[in-house]
Amino acid sequence: MTTAVTSPAPASAAPASARSAAPRRLHGLDLARALAVLAMFTVHLGAPFTPEPLQEAVRVASHGRSSALFALLAGVALAMMSGRAQIPSGAPLAAARRRIAVRAGCLAAIGLALIRLDTPVAIIIAHYGGFLLLALPFLGMAPRRLFTVAAVWALAGPQVSYLARSGLEGLSGDGWAHTALFSTGAAPFLLTGMFPAVSFLPYVLAGVALGRLDLADGRVRARMAAWGAALAAAGYGGAQAALWALASPGVAARVGAHSYFHGAVPLEGPAWLLTSVPHSGTTFEIAGSAGVGMAVVALCLEAADRAPRALAPMAAVGAMSLTVYVAHVLGIWGVRAAGWGQAPLLAEAFAVAAVAGAWAWRRRFGKGPLERAVAAAARSGGAPAQGLGARRGPG
Repeated sequence: MTTAVTSPAPASAAPASARSAAPRRLHGLDLARALAVLAMFTVHLGAPFTPEPLQEAVRVASHGRSSALFALLAGVALAMMSGRAQIPSGAPLAAARRRIAVRAGCLAAIGLALIRLDTPVAIIIAHYGGFLLLALPFLGMAPRRLFTVAAVWALAGPQVSYLARSGLEGLSGDGWAHTALFSTGAAPFLLTGMFPAVSFLPYVLAGVALGRLDLADGRVRARMAAWGAALAAAGYGGAQAALWALASPGVAARVGAHSYFHGAVPLEGPAWLLTSVPHSGTTFEIAGSAGVGMAVVALCLEAADRAPRALAPMAAVGAMSLTVYVAHVLGIWGVRAAGWGQAPLLAEAFAVAAVAGAWAWRRRFGKGPLERAVAAAARSGGAPAQGLGARRGPG
């Protein structure tokens, strides 16, 4: 993960001094990213080292929340790449945006290549690149404004999406508007796909806001955990209460019978917007998943500081999350091509290979191969953001 220097080093300072003044890497973020990636493994392959009676419960818990956590951490990474607590402006902000735009293009290209393998995995990497581009206009905002924008988007976005998708259904299938929206991928990316930007951008913006805070401060972590728990309770508990209070018993039972969607709820009435199940894209799901993500990040930051050696292998997976994610998709493609899709202990084999392989690579080579390549490409997009022109957010 690349971090920006927050103030220009004195002309007489040695390179070693400049490096020692740079912000330290927060291994808790790597740990949280590892949990997100391994939870995706669970969705695609089953829960490793989990008794059969608990398999479905673990898989259901991972659905939706893993991709939401991934998006939240994408926002945190954007903040880390653009100055951390120092809000960039002027030339540093422009340079950060150029670097992130190049990174987004690399991720989108990798994601599109993985999609061509035609595996059963819903590839989030291609969408991830688009999310980074959509977040670029917000990089110069202070944390409070970012949280406000994320909250307003989470409140309004799903309802706007519902109305917009209703409008799309009214378009003629062979009309120019329908063709333009779907042939370009705009409609699936923004509204109708598995990871619609209108539902996922609040996670990214909230992540940028979190990344602008002092995540090394225990008090900040405690507040994150508390707010996360409150958001999760409001999202999941609020959905249940609203559904049974506002919908008829028959409709409530019908909506409540669903445990999973594919990016958005069906256009069968506004009661469907009162669910919070994974990949429903509703306000309640966004609140619940964001809350879980915030609590997980806070706990991971604390755990990584308290037990760095014990958690180092897991943190290595998060530090190489792009490489590990791509490797697991390639692995699924290879297993299916060989006809081993139903092989026993497949989830366990993938999990062990990911943790052991990432740890060994990090100890021997440092940055992951794809992380190194994408970082090199991103550096060509602009010089690292310097403290000149930056301002510190109010928190």
